[in-house]
Amino acid sequence: MNEFLKHVGNHNFANSFEKLLASVIGIAILYLLRLLVMQVIKKNLQKELTLMRWKKGVSTGFYVLSVLLVGLIWINGFQSFATIIALIAAGLAIAFKEPLLNIGAWAYILARRPFIIGDRIEIDGHAGEVLDIRMFMFTLQEVGGKNIGADQPSGRIIHVPNGRVFITSCFNFTESTSFIYHEIQTLLTHDSNWSKLETFFLDFMDQNKAMWKAPQKVKADNDFREYYLFDADAPPKAFVEVKELGVLLTMRFTVNPRGIRKAEDQLWRAILPFIQSQNDIHFALNPTRLILPTSYINNKTSN
Repeated sequence: MNEFLKHVGNHNFANSFEKLLASVIGIAILYLLRLLVMQVIKKNLQKELTLMRWKKGVSTGFYVLSVLLVGLIWINGFQSFATIIALIAAGLAIAFKEPLLNIGAWAYILARRPFIIGDRIEIDGHAGEVLDIRMFMFTLQEVGGKNIGADQPSGRIIHVPNGRVFITSCFNFTESTSFIYHEIQTLLTHDSNWSKLETFFLDFMDQNKAMWKAPQKVKADNDFREYYLFDADAPPKAFVEVKELGVLLTMRFTVNPRGIRKAEDQLWRAILPFIQSQNDIHFALNPTRLILPTSYINNKTSN
C-alpha cells in the first residue's frame, strides 16, 4: 500500500497501461475499504434510517475519493489550488447529480416559468395545484388520483423533485388561458333521433353561457408568452359518429379545469330527464349473450 501511494504521489508511471492498472487497483482498494467501513457501521448501528444515511455518506465519500485518486494518477501533479478545487467539484457533481439537477431545474422554473404557484399541472402521472416551488422540489395539492374522479381534490400533498421537468412532460392546464376543452359522449341506438338531442344540448348551453363563456380569459401574468391561444369565441359543438352499437354523439365545450365535475353534473342533470321524456331517443346498451349448454335446455324442456 505504501509503495502504491508513493507511485501515485510521485507520478511514477511509464505509460497509459500502468496508469490504467493503477486506477483499477486504487478503486478496488477504496471499494474494499468502503465494504469494511460499512461492516463496522452495521454492527454498531441498529436504526434503519440512521444506517441508510451513513450508507449514503460512505458511498459519497467513495465516489469523491475515487475521482481524486484517478485525477492524481492521470494528471501530472496538482499545480494549483484551482486544480484541486476542480477535481473536488467534479467528484461532488457525480456524487450529488440529482440534487444539482434539482437546483438547475429550480433556476429553469423561475426563469422560464413553465408553471407558477396557483397553476394546475400534471407531471409524471400526478396532477394538482402548485402550492410551493423550492430549491429542490415543488409541492402539489393532488387532484384526482386513484380513488377520486373528475379532477377533484384528494386531500393529499405531492412533493415532486424539480429535476422531473427535464425528464418528463409537464402539462399545464392554466398557463395561457383559464379554460380547457371538455367532451361528454352519449351512445344512442341507430333509430334514435340524435339530432333532437343535439339541438337540446346546443340550446341548453346557449341558455347557460356562464357555464362555458366566463372561463375564456387570458391570464394577465402570462401575457409575455408567445403562444398560439384558442379563439376568444369557442362555442359548444356536437359531433356525430356512427358506431357498431349505435350513433355516438360527442358534445364539446370549454370549461374551467377546476369546474369539470360541476359542469358534467349540471349537463347530465339536464340531459337525462330530457331523454327519459322522449320516445324516439334511447341509449344504446351493449347486449350480453347467454349461451346455455344443450343438456341444460333438454332437461328444462323435459320437465
